[in-house]
Amino acid sequence: MWGIFERGIGQRKLCLHIGIGILFLLVLLCVFLVQGTKTVAAETSGDFDYQYINHGFEVEITGYHGSGGDVVIPAAINGIPVTSIRQQAFQYCDSLTSVTIPGEVTYIGNWAFDKCTSLNSVNIPDGVAFIGEGAFYSCTSLTSVTIPGTVASIGNYSFNRCTALTSVTISNGVNSIGWGAFYIDTSLTSVTFPDSIAFIGYSAFMGCTSLTSAINIHGIIEYDVFRDCTSLTSATISSGVIGEGVFRHCASLNSVTISDGVTTIGDFGFRACFSLTSINIPSSVTSIGYAVFSASSSLATINVNASNPNYASVDGVLYNKTITTLIACPGGKVSVSIPISATSIVNAAFADCTRQDNRYGCVL
Repeated sequence: MWGIFERGIGQRKLCLHIGIGILFLLVLLCVFLVQGTKTVAAETSGDFDYQYINHGFEVEITGYHGSGGDVVIPAAINGIPVTSIRQQAFQYCDSLTSVTIPGEVTYIGNWAFDKCTSLNSVNIPDGVAFIGEGAFYSCTSLTSVTIPGTVASIGNYSFNRCTALTSVTISNGVNSIGWGAFYIDTSLTSVTFPDSIAFIGYSAFMGCTSLTSAINIHGIIEYDVFRDCTSLTSATISSGVIGEGVFRHCASLNSVTISDGVTTIGDFGFRACFSLTSINIPSSVTSIGYAVFSASSSLATINVNASNPNYASVDGVLYNKTITTLIACPGGKVSVSIPISATSIVNAAFADCTRQDNRYGCVL
């Protein structure tokens, strides 16, 4: 009995020692990780607060307390390269008029220059890989920006409400544009998308009321991307998915090129495009959503490529391939003759076809 009892005590002691050892190793690992990314307290160099990151081999700017004007962020502090601008580092610096970011910087944190309302010029150097959420939010004096190809993703809301922004250059290499990235940038006049773009997020250019052209749109185009761009007159979509309401309420849109490679046109995709008179649907489109052309009161013709496997058009009216189902009657048609083969009509196919006397639509 006594031997069994002693063995039990020994086993419990061994387990306790092993547990203490594992706990000690975990504590050391946590300390190592914390010290490897941030120091405990920020330091100061001139007008800048900073801290060492990545085991002391790099510097991150954490704050600014200067008088504003034209600011040059140092390329190095104490011989250590500045590679990062921390989130909110320059937030509310309303006296800042221009900022020069050194070429060593790879990271611009969330809301880093948020509401720098006097900022009119910023260089984003090649090498920057990340522009965070709201990085330049409401920089209402900023007039132009070039996004280098090293930036994989333009963060959500990153240039949102930059109301003086007239020119945006998105370089080849940029892969995605986040939600509301250029939302209500009311002075922006045109945008050309590089071939590298794979994703354009929800409302990315919504409310850009001076935007007149959008070229080489492609990738996954989420809903309402160009909604309420009331001056937009032309758009070229080269491939991908047109999401729900992408061009909704683009009242001046009169020229749309949908290239072979576009596969989907989402619900309400071209709703209330009052200036659109005709549209061509290529053979690659395999899905057309609900009420895509609703309230587009001047639209008289929907043409479908004869090679399209799912859809067809007869006299400018959209049908399924076998012409057994009428899908959409353009709102600008005055009259339509339905082929005898058509045995069904989808819901809302004639929702905007009410033209009698001075009303828009078509009369059966």
